[in-house]
Amino acid sequence: MKYFIIILIFALSYFAQSKTLFIGEHYEYSSLQEAAPLAEPGDTLLLIDEVLKPNNYISYLQGTEDKPIYIVGATNTNSFWGGAVAFQISNARYLIFSGIWFGNQTLNGVNIDDGGDFSTPSTNIIFDDCHWTKLDANGNNDMLKLSGVDEFIIRNCSFTDCSEGGSQIDMVGCHRGLIEDCHFDGGGSNCIQAKGGSSKLAIRRNLFVDGGQRAINIGGSTGLQYFRPLGVNYEATEIAAYANVFVFGTTAFAFVGATESTFINNTVLLPHKWAFRILQENISEGMLPCGNNVVANNIFSLEPESATYPVNIGPNVSESFLYTNNLWYIEEIPTWPGPNIPWNQSTSILNQDPLIKDLYEPIPGENSPAIGKGMYFEWIDIDFNRTIYLDPPSIGAVEGGSGTSVAENLKPKYFLIYPNPANEILFLQSKVETIGKLNIQIFDLRGRIVAVYKNLASDDIIELNISDLNSGMYYILIKTGVKTDFSAFVVE
Repeated sequence: MKYFIIILIFALSYFAQSKTLFIGEHYEYSSLQEAAPLAEPGDTLLLIDEVLKPNNYISYLQGTEDKPIYIVGATNTNSFWGGAVAFQISNARYLIFSGIWFGNQTLNGVNIDDGGDFSTPSTNIIFDDCHWTKLDANGNNDMLKLSGVDEFIIRNCSFTDCSEGGSQIDMVGCHRGLIEDCHFDGGGSNCIQAKGGSSKLAIRRNLFVDGGQRAINIGGSTGLQYFRPLGVNYEATEIAAYANVFVFGTTAFAFVGATESTFINNTVLLPHKWAFRILQENISEGMLPCGNNVVANNIFSLEPESATYPVNIGPNVSESFLYTNNLWYIEEIPTWPGPNIPWNQSTSILNQDPLIKDLYEPIPGENSPAIGKGMYFEWIDIDFNRTIYLDPPSIGAVEGGSGTSVAENLKPKYFLIYPNPANEILFLQSKVETIGKLNIQIFDLRGRIVAVYKNLASDDIIELNISDLNSGMYYILIKTGVKTDFSAFVVE
């Protein structure tokens, strides 16, 4: 462990004048709560002990955009075990949590909030490679509770065995967040819930196993005094769930007082009761009815028990939904007439086997009717296995056609990309005539978007400034009005 710590400190040494605060029973600080008030932007709070003191209550732990504060487990097995909470942090800014385990708390596992001041949300919070297990509570208690948090990322994390009435991630009045590449198992009421005025969230490439009552609850029923911002007339809006896999659980997802939200290119396998639900639980005066949402390109493979009512539609909801290009299948009932959705369903595929052999790696078989039958959404690029969706895409979370894996080093088809290796500037030169503007995304080796260039003029030679990228290999996705290109390049 000593050598791991030395390497970690060396890796973080490029932050000028930053310091590392060692946290453990026999180190400088015995608890996170003791060390946090002394942390400054760029510092690292390094957790040393295998089991650390819980019940840490911390306010105003704030890094900056160029110098975040790191809270890091030294061995990737460091845990907060027991207590009411592992920690509650209010009025936080620019924090990165990595390599920490949480378990057996009796209230909430971790709580990040705005301290009750709705005008100053906690912001720019990242959880990467963190793990929650066995919440020791019985009521409406959550593993990770976010209240009034903006600009956040939850990535490469796992959540197992939630309390019966709680959520593994609960968000009230949270905005502009990303939850990706996580594993949820044994949800309570929900795996993920976003309500109380939450907006602009993306939930993608996650695996949900036994996700509780509603694996993803888009919306909910929130007291008006807790909405952020106060006075909004929706529980949730602009929530996008795509390229996720759902196995078992009561239902995969619910729209509950949600507007302008989407459930696209997901694979839902053998839910115990419903494929999904559409509800309006908050009927306060002025609240918009649940509506203007999209359910498209999904595989719903159901149990016979779901045949009569595979979709639960409650009162007071709007009919303004788009259902399109979904595949419905019940193996035991080849003559099943289809779901009980009273509104228009365009181009649905009914009673055709998607040819999925593995519940947890649900790749459509070679002759699957899901291949190439989806509607194209240009903002949905990468599938559950980090393969590029084709145009038209397959239905479901996994592209079944001959997609391009981001793990492959490909040569571009339509553009010359040079120099390679590059330094500060990368040039693109079209091999063919292009139409319209170019939209470009650059990914690192873990599939994370690190640079975006929008609406570039399709000149013969395009110049990209990549001076902010660290040395290493990257992948570039180039989209025009008619062509999609994908390749790899190296930054020296």
